[in-house]
Amino acid sequence: MTKPVKNKGAIITSHFGTRVIPNGDTEFHGGIDIAVPGVKRVPIYAACSGKIAALTDEKASCGNAVFIKPYVGDYYCLYFHLDFLNPDLSVADSLLAGDYLGTMGNTGVSRGVHLHYGHRKGLTSGTECIDPIEVAGLYA
Repeated sequence: MTKPVKNKGAIITSHFGTRVIPNGDTEFHGGIDIAVPGVKRVPIYAACSGKIAALTDEKASCGNAVFIKPYVGDYYCLYFHLDFLNPDLSVADSLLAGDYLGTMGNTGVSRGVHLHYGHRKGLTSGTECIDPIEVAGLYA
């Protein structure tokens, strides 16, 4: 696997698990949020090799998003809130780790420019989420 955000200034702004949201309530966060403060058009790359299982547009709650089913592993890799999706991507395309997916953004239900990167067992919301740091160890 490779990092989906290769910029050296990338930081995790929200970890996997329970978090406090702006109104003071708590919610479960099923991935990690990665941002690069002060940088625009940050490229996002496939962390793993696999096939594109789904693509969504900015009207979805996850915004412009790519869902990849890795060739190895019992989960999907999720890339949410992209500003721009690589127009060459289509469902069922094969990708290699490091292939360009698009740019970091603030689409869908989002609180600022970032990448929500996650792993989960199914394509639909509510399926079991897995801490991407535990699976990939990319930002540990």
